[in-house]
Amino acid sequence: MAHFNVVVFAKESDVAKLMGQYDENLEMEWYDNGLVTDKEVESFIEYYTSQGYNVNHENLEEFYKFHGSDYDNDRWVFDSDGIQRMSNYNPWGKWDYYDVIGHRLPKWTPYAFITHNGIWVGRGVFSDNTFSEIPLDEWEIIYRSNVQRYKKYPKTVLRCHC
Repeated sequence: MAHFNVVVFAKESDVAKLMGQYDENLEMEWYDNGLVTDKEVESFIEYYTSQGYNVNHENLEEFYKFHGSDYDNDRWVFDSDGIQRMSNYNPWGKWDYYDVIGHRLPKWTPYAFITHNGIWVGRGVFSDNTFSEIPLDEWEIIYRSNVQRYKKYPKTVLRCHC
């Protein structure tokens, strides 16, 4: 569970529309989210072996047909390329709920901001299954330059949870 602050360069009545596309609770159409890793397969086998089941690489696909829904809601699809991980999670999801906490720019630097046309710009970057953050001094420069750029727009400050 994490909390972070976001400045939205828009009036409060537009916030729900601008934030909507970043809602973690949005269910998407199922899509291929990459191959299941060897480590994930081993974890699956170890879990069910520890429960007394006879599962191994040879009977994995057949075993998963009966136990996949209990393990991960049948998110694995076996095909000639390997085991695909399917998902309906919103890949742009950033928050699961938020509260409006103000309408003036804060004295502190928020973790992210959203432009008046809905573009999320955040300090945290998730790429190739790796999370990293822009160094704070660089992020403050990015944020302050955008405060100047969007100074004519109303501001709505949010406290988000994910």
